[in-house]
Amino acid sequence: MTAPGVSDRSPSILHLVDPADSGDEGLICCAAAIDGVSGCTQRVLIIGNAEDERRARALGIDTRDRVPKCSSVWLTSARVRSVISAHSGPRRRKIDVLQCWSLSALSLAARAAPHRSRIGIFTGVPGDDLGDAAAALSGATLCTMDIRGRATLARACSEDRDASAALARVRMIPPPVALPSAPLASRESVRRALGIEPGQTVVSLLADPPGSGDARRVCFALGLNHVLGTNTVALVRRGARQARRATRFNRLNARRWDMISATISIAELIAASDVCVVDTDDEHSGLPSCGPTSVALALAHGVLVAGSAGGVPQLHGIQPMPVLMPSGLRTGSGGLAMPIEQLLRDESTRVAQAHAARSWIEAERARGGFAMVLSGLWSEVTRVPLSAASVA
Repeated sequence: MTAPGVSDRSPSILHLVDPADSGDEGLICCAAAIDGVSGCTQRVLIIGNAEDERRARALGIDTRDRVPKCSSVWLTSARVRSVISAHSGPRRRKIDVLQCWSLSALSLAARAAPHRSRIGIFTGVPGDDLGDAAAALSGATLCTMDIRGRATLARACSEDRDASAALARVRMIPPPVALPSAPLASRESVRRALGIEPGQTVVSLLADPPGSGDARRVCFALGLNHVLGTNTVALVRRGARQARRATRFNRLNARRWDMISATISIAELIAASDVCVVDTDDEHSGLPSCGPTSVALALAHGVLVAGSAGGVPQLHGIQPMPVLMPSGLRTGSGGLAMPIEQLLRDESTRVAQAHAARSWIEAERARGGFAMVLSGLWSEVTRVPLSAASVA
């Protein structure tokens, strides 16, 4: 994958994407980077299975390199090392930057090629328990999209040194807001494949990876909204937490509202949705169920987003994402039900939210922050001027 304006002296970037850790957001950001930065050669290494590779290609990522992720970190890193060596052979352009889209990818890069330049970008908020992450974070350029992840990463890489200096090491990068070059799956085809009837209203849980979301809370909220008379169905990705309890809850209520659990990508989930939900699980980590990339993709696709009180990704220094949240301090399923009800029932709220979403997307596209920051990072590391090829 070679961007326009590439010469023999242009830098070479190798993206390392581990969808099991980064979710689909890592793939979406990788696709946006390929579309949005010019003047360099970009290649992609998928760390995962054939399904992960299929999802990458569905987003327009032309990758031919894949390393299966196995239980042995040593074996996986050895395979990553062999791919890096193959790309750095005498007849290939030397890899200048290892662009990692999750902590696991950054750890593998540190093991496989400790002396190469590494950039780690976190699309969501990492958990407080980063384990032995200091070795992976040491020497790497670090970025995060959610401001709440900055302090966590700074603590992990501080190594008992000056906390303010560690915080300064972690930079902020906005999410990409442009749609992938490969079009999303059509609404009709996805809904037909899932067995969704034409009259049903689909409320989907934005959870990436799927295990970061709680299916039960969304089904509880739809149960509270059932009095509206809306024929709603919850759509969650397979792997969401508490899916069995949610199914049991629906069954005990005679399936007057139902839930579909499917093995689909975040892009396919958005394509099938009428309303998307971002949430947090206070019983576990209390972190948002997804990063800002998923929310931006939903808004760019014209799907309105409802959110719980603490589950909305927080950006740095720019206008907050137009996500409808409960008023006051109401939390739990009751608080989550309030914005869903407003978006389903109140036309004026829908119109206002749609206008706010369009304005936000247009402003962010004009700013082109993701591509600008990323090209600046690569230019800084490679010492070769790069530029944003298009607004991403």
